[in-house]
Amino acid sequence: MKIADLQRELGEVVSVRNRLQQQHAEAVHRADETSNQLDQANKAKTVLTRQLEEAKQAVDDETCVRNKVII
Repeated sequence: MKIADLQRELGEVVSVRNRLQQQHAEAVHRADETSNQLDQANKAKTVLTRQLEEAKQAVDDETCVRNKVII
């Protein structure tokens, strides 16, 4: 092989490496965004679960009071 061929091949390899590094960076960014969205969803789920339990307890308490009034 001639030096020019080796330089061309090296340029192609560098180009592929750069493209792969860019794709990797984009994939990491998307994974981070997805992880953040999942964290937010889990926090919202926790809040909603707590609110649901509080609402259920309020209904149970009100039912007990109504039953006592009826008796």
